[in-house]
Amino acid sequence: MLTYAYACDRCGEFEHQQSIKDPPLGSCPQCGAAVQRLVSGGSGFVSKGGRSSFGGSCAQASSCGQRGAHCGSCHR
Repeated sequence: MLTYAYACDRCGEFEHQQSIKDPPLGSCPQCGAAVQRLVSGGSGFVSKGGRSSFGGSCAQASSCGQRGAHCGSCHR
């Protein structure tokens, strides 16, 4: 289930959970007025931590001797 943001002229903005396969809501579930689905920035990918597992060279290249290559100790 995804959460979509909608705007109702009478009630204001609200969120509604529905499947990606479901059509957008046409009316407000509280008052029945017409609604519009809002475009949201969504969520992006956030990498927490100092190392990236998306390419690059081995973080321990000087100690493992495999400069820029796959290193068994860091599993990249």
